[in-house]
Amino acid sequence: MKKQQLYMGIMGIYPDIALLDLNVNTSLVSVTMDRDKLEKIRQSRGISANGIANKIGLSRSRYYRWLNYEIDLPMDLLIGIQKLLGLTNAEMQKIFNQSNDELIQKTAMLAYYSLLVSYDNCHVLSHSLLKHKMTTLKNDPYLLLVDYADLCVSYADNDDFQSCEGSFVKVMDSLFLRDMWTTLDIIMLVSMVYMNPPKMMPFLSELYTTICDKATALTCNQKVGFLFDLLCIVTMAENNQLTFEILKKINSFKPMVNDWKMKMLCQLNDTLLNHWQDKKVPVSELECVLIQVRTFDNVNYEQKIVDLVGSYGTLLN
Repeated sequence: MKKQQLYMGIMGIYPDIALLDLNVNTSLVSVTMDRDKLEKIRQSRGISANGIANKIGLSRSRYYRWLNYEIDLPMDLLIGIQKLLGLTNAEMQKIFNQSNDELIQKTAMLAYYSLLVSYDNCHVLSHSLLKHKMTTLKNDPYLLLVDYADLCVSYADNDDFQSCEGSFVKVMDSLFLRDMWTTLDIIMLVSMVYMNPPKMMPFLSELYTTICDKATALTCNQKVGFLFDLLCIVTMAENNQLTFEILKKINSFKPMVNDWKMKMLCQLNDTLLNHWQDKKVPVSELECVLIQVRTFDNVNYEQKIVDLVGSYGTLLN
């Protein structure tokens, strides 16, 4: 039976991911926009709904259906409304009333639940993406997500990796065609390292460098989470050099970490780093970390810590 893995990098992005709605909207422009505020701005400008129709080709009926959250609009029409109302990019940004990106959120949930071997949740998420298979938009980002969803469902549903190898290679090929990796790509790639460490091992150094890069749009909490995932994997693979590099890097991020779960990871990281020479973590020090971990009330979290310390103890000096 496949072992459950807790994806710490995802928890750095969505600390309460288990509470997120599996049916999150996946439209290109989601209902998270404050449409009432935009309507008030239109009225204050004295611009009629018919005026919008004449200027940007958005019919009055379609505009009001959008205001009532019945439909979503493509980005080109929203940009047209922005220009018509004379809003700056900063003003338009403020109209989005929550910062969650549905594409990333859906990807994060697929990654999280696939590694927990939760087939039912992966299936629900995958089913919600079926509408994107018929897209005619060139390079639609949801096409990759559909392929990734197929991989996650296959991985969660099968004990042997061979059953999902085709899906794995398809997603892998798409990601490695890119000139640079973003947060979305990192989420997928780290999960794929968990799924098949030997196949992804040649790319771990590049993935590690991308996560640490200042140009990568990740907070210190998120970087620590993803690096901890890599630490668990490379320690199990007995890669001493990369293990030590990751330990030092996590330590460098420690002063900027403010999430309590990530702080616990930093505390464990300090313990491992302090015992790098002999690789023997005293039971008392491990128990000190586990006492705090148990307040999280997640058996997968506790097991992840225990497994890491066990793997660490087998590293050769």
